[in-house]
Amino acid sequence: NLDMRATSSLNMRPTNPAFGSGKWSGWWGSLGSPTQKGIIAYGTSPFRQRAFAGQSRAPFRWLQRAFVQLPVLAPAILFGVSVYTWGERKHEFFKTKAGAEELASYES
Repeated sequence: NLDMRATSSLNMRPTNPAFGSGKWSGWWGSLGSPTQKGIIAYGTSPFRQRAFAGQSRAPFRWLQRAFVQLPVLAPAILFGVSVYTWGERKHEFFKTKAGAEELASYES
């Protein structure tokens, strides 16, 4: 006769006594040990924190970061603007009589 039972780790029931004392020490987070001494936690009340500290300098920092990126972005911006203005001029030309004739010559 085979007696098959799940092991204690598989059925997740607390069955192990605390280090041979015969008393269960508890599950994770509440192990039943005495409270720690000498641990000090410091915090600041949310009412004492300065949420907008340093915001008066924010526009200047933004401008500084923008000017640092200017050599990287300037070629792409100039290329985009030049393509846009070329397209606008070409479009305006094709709306004229001479442009319509030239466009008709391209299509035929």
